[in-house]
Amino acid sequence: MSAPSPADAATTTTAARRLGGQVVLRVLARLGSAGMQAATLLLLARALGPASFGTLAVLASTGMLLCSVAGLGASTRVLRVSAEDGADRLAPTLFWMQAIGLTLVLAGLLVTSLVLGDPAPAAVGALMAASDQQAEFTVSSLSGHGRQLAASVAITVQRGLPLIAVGAADLAGLPVLGPVGVALVVVAVLAVVWAPRRWGGWRALRAAARSSVGYWFSGLVVNLRQLEPLTVSTLGGAGAAGLYAIAARVSNPLTIVVTSMQAIAVPEMARARDRDEFRRTFRLLFGLALLYAGVLAAASPLVASVFLWIVGPQYEPARTLVTVMVLCAALSAISQALAARLLAVGRPAVSAWIIGVATVVGLVVLAVTAGVDGGRDLWVAPLVTQSLILVALAVVPVRPRNTSA
Repeated sequence: MSAPSPADAATTTTAARRLGGQVVLRVLARLGSAGMQAATLLLLARALGPASFGTLAVLASTGMLLCSVAGLGASTRVLRVSAEDGADRLAPTLFWMQAIGLTLVLAGLLVTSLVLGDPAPAAVGALMAASDQQAEFTVSSLSGHGRQLAASVAITVQRGLPLIAVGAADLAGLPVLGPVGVALVVVAVLAVVWAPRRWGGWRALRAAARSSVGYWFSGLVVNLRQLEPLTVSTLGGAGAAGLYAIAARVSNPLTIVVTSMQAIAVPEMARARDRDEFRRTFRLLFGLALLYAGVLAAASPLVASVFLWIVGPQYEPARTLVTVMVLCAALSAISQALAARLLAVGRPAVSAWIIGVATVVGLVVLAVTAGVDGGRDLWVAPLVTQSLILVALAVVPVRPRNTSA
């Protein structure tokens, strides 16, 4: 095989620099987003206390799972929409498929919140789930169409408005739930405005739904983790659910950093002209994921200490859990990079099966530990889940349809 020409080498270097710049921009946006989300949740946890925050977290987690089911994988599929035939018609059809499902779920959750003993946190949790899902679809759509700067702006708005609302209410000594609920509604409206919305008819909607089964399954199994707070609440009580929820929510933004890199790399890999281009993009993604995982693992004790300092001594029993959650975020960063290859070649169901089986195993472990000794060993469940996912994704063969890794 002949060596690449100077022109080919220059093209490769230019493409790598462009991709690297986009990744840096998105990571910065996601880092800021992660900090804003963590701050918002910490302020809510401090203002509401473990029981009410646990109620909010349970409704938000349950809502995320239901929205994932109702959205039929639209947010996952739209990320690589530019590699599909008829992308200009498919993207708005995926928007309507997602929006109709979210509307039905939100209506059901709001009705449910009215009959609960603590309806206000429950209603805000429902709004949080629907708003986040709609915003994530818009971010994925912008990324899938190569509009990376616009996607980064949307990410910042998604997390910035709720933080401004809860921070202003806290400083003014006002109840925090009302302002946060209004901010979540504004985020959802902006997400709709920025998304492709041209109505293509019910026939196109049905066709998109039928062809999105693999993507739906992929999104569904990822969101099975939203059942974790409900499992802990049922077997360990609202207090244990609050401790688990705040620990999970602090770590969740950390995993989003690699998700942001996926949003750049998956469309690039999906459009790759040959195997070498595919591999170059994947190596960049995987290298960044390894670096990020190392930083998280080293900083996990410090993150736990800062967390406890912010939220107060009532959350001290969650110290080990928070530390392990950050370690799990490090494992998840590597797993997400490995799963990106499968998504890029249009095989999301392979990683979905791996994640689904590991998550079910983790839920069983969580159910066992939640009711024993006050939930002291809750940390075992997420560590088991993430370890199983990483090992399986590392050994599974990647068989792309048109390119190979």
